[in-house]
Amino acid sequence: MHKCLFWLALVTAIPCYAARTIPMDGQLGELKAAAIPEIKIDDKIYRTAPGLRVYGQNNALIMQSHMPQQATVWFQIEATSGNVWRLWLLTNDEVATLKARPKAIITE
Repeated sequence: MHKCLFWLALVTAIPCYAARTIPMDGQLGELKAAAIPEIKIDDKIYRTAPGLRVYGQNNALIMQSHMPQQATVWFQIEATSGNVWRLWLLTNDEVATLKARPKAIITE
């Protein structure tokens, strides 16, 4: 019985120590203002999708009303509507890692 509890505790604790993964198909930018349903990233105004998901630096979902007004972000845009639908608030280490990533080559 104690073995089962140990393994159960271990398996449930593993995701807490995993590094978060940020998808390749996104853009790095500086969030400069957030007044939902619009946000300003790198001096360009984007509309937000109705189901916008904002991930904080600890990878927890945060409410749109709690978004900071200025931050470095990684964001994804919906292909059909052009709205921002996912946004990650980045740490300094993540910014350095994303800047070092090779650029994706898009072929059509």
